[in-house]
Amino acid sequence: MSFSLPQRAASILCIALIIGSCFSSPTAKPAILRAIHSADYDRSSDVRARDSNRYPELDLQTQGKLMYGGSPENGSRILANMMLYAPDGLLMVLLEYFDHLTSAIDCWGDDGTMSLTFNSTQAYEYALHAWGFVNANANGKFLLIANHAGCGPDEERQAYIITSIREDGASLTTYLAAQVAPWSDIGGSYDLHFGHIVTSRHTPERRGWKDDLKGNFDVTKTTDFDPELGHPGEVRNIWHDDSRLMLDCIDCFVAGSFHLIGHVKTHHWHIEVATLSASPKGFNATVELQAKITRTDKLEELSDKIEDKADLFSMPVPDLGIEIPKVLKLGLTLSYQIGFSTKVAGSATFVLGATTSLPDDGTITVDLKDVQKSSWTGFEGAALVPIFDVTELSASVKFAVFTQVDLAFGIDIIGHDSLDVELNLKIPQLSTNFAAGYKEKGFCNQDDGALTTGVIATTALAIELWLEVKSIFEKKKNDLYSYKFFNLTKTLDEHCAPLSIPGLTDETIPSVSELLPIPTQLITPPVDR
Repeated sequence: MSFSLPQRAASILCIALIIGSCFSSPTAKPAILRAIHSADYDRSSDVRARDSNRYPELDLQTQGKLMYGGSPENGSRILANMMLYAPDGLLMVLLEYFDHLTSAIDCWGDDGTMSLTFNSTQAYEYALHAWGFVNANANGKFLLIANHAGCGPDEERQAYIITSIREDGASLTTYLAAQVAPWSDIGGSYDLHFGHIVTSRHTPERRGWKDDLKGNFDVTKTTDFDPELGHPGEVRNIWHDDSRLMLDCIDCFVAGSFHLIGHVKTHHWHIEVATLSASPKGFNATVELQAKITRTDKLEELSDKIEDKADLFSMPVPDLGIEIPKVLKLGLTLSYQIGFSTKVAGSATFVLGATTSLPDDGTITVDLKDVQKSSWTGFEGAALVPIFDVTELSASVKFAVFTQVDLAFGIDIIGHDSLDVELNLKIPQLSTNFAAGYKEKGFCNQDDGALTTGVIATTALAIELWLEVKSIFEKKKNDLYSYKFFNLTKTLDEHCAPLSIPGLTDETIPSVSELLPIPTQLITPPVDR
């Protein structure tokens, strides 16, 4: 299945915090990525020609590189690198690449005129030669994009359509007839990469933006975000019913980090590429539950099912949230949920859980243009380790539980319906049967003095990774696609634990032969690919 995005004058893809919830949250404040002087990066890389008779910065081009940078609260640096392609029939020039050739720039003439005063005769004459066609042709025009104080909103780029030039050779000044061009008219074709970290260097400020980004871009690194949710040893009640069950999370948390990169490419307002990739780094999750069961009636049969789900934690990730004014927004919301299902008979106190870790070489790639092309690789090395301790059990228990980490991205294409994309990671999930029993010669072994009662536990562990895509139209969500990326299941050998259970005989034990299915009420059923 694939979905097409209808053409509209401003089709800009946003990988964003969940639409309508996280953007409105006062805690979800994305880092604003300001326009960085792209020439600073290129000059630091020595890509400019130094021939005094040539000024390639002034030549009109079919494309131009625009860079944006910002600093979220964690002190890291985030970089977005856009290659903007000029609309058909136009050429462009970027002021930030040649402003070092000028001594004065004025974007706000009373008659819609922009003035550029050059600092050398050679540069002045080169500009007249490169741009003079607009005077020779009645329909001549080109696009000038300014990243300069006084040209448009602070720390944002402003585009102008230039239709004629007047010259003043005595002052080396050109006067350009300039009409403001909105991004919705010129931003239909671009190639954007985001998520690169920028290293830090202390340099003077430019237009309010700390210019420690200058010449320091490291495009080999990716954005790291830390999804730590919960804390080891933190106790949280999940269910409390004095007559049946009390369930506490005594150690439920997620730790580690993810690397995130993205790529968006549009052509004539049609999206050609839109991908998002995430890779775990030292990622692990623990769920450790303590259950106290106090159902003493009808020991001969299991109770009706008790099940519920709860949000353990939910938070936006401002360290990853970014906004490029007039271009895009990007962000992420993390939530950590738990769901359980149980049937009980008798009384019991036990601790149950698992720790799970994901391999660092795993990668999830979501293709936002055609979700069926989304893929995963490298998760076969995921590890599952059970946690098990029974201190009291007089009859039988069936128990299934999972914790789920949701990485939720909203996709807002201006002028179109919106999409929600969620990666649902059930990590870990387990289903366990506890059955108390009695054997006259010893329950777990037949050694002298062996206890005649005990508990047998049968357990299955699993990891699941799901991709869900939903449309949002007039604030209503509609399921579009749901698919299970990955599943790892591990069935453990039966575990026998000797336990003193006074008064227990084999006639009092109900059958618990089949494991409970792990509850899936947080997951939409899959559709055929």
